[in-house]
Amino acid sequence: MMEGQGASLRIRYLEQDEKRKTMDLWREAFPEDSESFLAYYYEEKTRDNRILVLEEEDGGGFRIVSMVHRNPYRLQTGKGRILSDYIVAVATAGDRRHRGYMKMLLTRMMEDMHREGMPFCYLMPADRRIYEPFGFAFIYDQEHWKLTEEAKEKLRKKIAGEEDADTAGAWMDQWLADRYQVFAVREGSYTKRLLKELESEKGRMEFLFLPETGRGTGEPAGIRCVWGDGKQEQRMLMCGPEYREEEKSPSPAIMARIIDVKRCLEMVRLKKDSSAEAMEILIHVKDRVCPWNQGRFLWKLDRQGSAAVKLDEIRPGEREDGTSRERAGSPEHRTDMEIRQLTQWIFGYEDLPERTGGEKSDPWQQDIQVWKGVFLDEAV
Repeated sequence: MMEGQGASLRIRYLEQDEKRKTMDLWREAFPEDSESFLAYYYEEKTRDNRILVLEEEDGGGFRIVSMVHRNPYRLQTGKGRILSDYIVAVATAGDRRHRGYMKMLLTRMMEDMHREGMPFCYLMPADRRIYEPFGFAFIYDQEHWKLTEEAKEKLRKKIAGEEDADTAGAWMDQWLADRYQVFAVREGSYTKRLLKELESEKGRMEFLFLPETGRGTGEPAGIRCVWGDGKQEQRMLMCGPEYREEEKSPSPAIMARIIDVKRCLEMVRLKKDSSAEAMEILIHVKDRVCPWNQGRFLWKLDRQGSAAVKLDEIRPGEREDGTSRERAGSPEHRTDMEIRQLTQWIFGYEDLPERTGGEKSDPWQQDIQVWKGVFLDEAV
């Protein structure tokens, strides 16, 4: 129990039978969402998500005034799979804003994720300025494609039903694996839920096939999803470049936040054609929000994998030639990074900045296989 603004506060995760108590706050914060979508979300997505709320004492009881939803996804990252939370429905009641409630929730959320061993989390921001102070940074620009006129005439369409979910999921996973290193795995419940989500907004999933040949059914060429009550919009398009064209320039869409620096570093390795067979790097990480990330990490990489060890905390005004250097030995390379820089670099979104004095980035950075190719298009 906490005290704030003269009222008693408490932060906790809701029990399964309490989750619908947040519907009124959702309606207030996101009035653009339809009741049919809300019904889908609270029937499907809340089956396995966690809702962290801040409650304020109100007339002898407690009122939910702020919330964060942690929706779990299985992500492919490089050659491995992890569980990561997609953060949605970040909201505070209109009469309780500007009291620091969301800061309390996000801080608690990240502490919990760290205890659970989650490498990172991600979200689609309504306003990037809300999340940047908490160390979130853009890591994915959404591309906007449409079918060419020729493809519209050439490709056949088949509307997918629930019985097609496994086939669609397997096709999308293969399509993504051929092109990207980080994406949400579609097999299993993902595609079944996507079909229900589209249906909640009067949408559909379409299989795209090449014309039939003498051998029978034409080969699969893509999958397209549309939705929208009223004017329909394209939700997703997966197909080859010969069937699509750019509708507009890519736009920043997804921000991520490293929760566990050590785990994220250990998911990266040297490129197969790197100039070095092995490498040692001393990284000074600065993270003002997650203190467990702040400090020096000795990172050892080869072409098969990597390992990282945290050496100590960075002390104000300390130089790198202190005791930490003695403990680290003599690593080949050294660098300093803010947590947002590290996030964007590992996700292949931005190269590391130039060194002090305007010199070009260290050449060793080009030998590291960061995640070049991210596809995180979840819209909820």
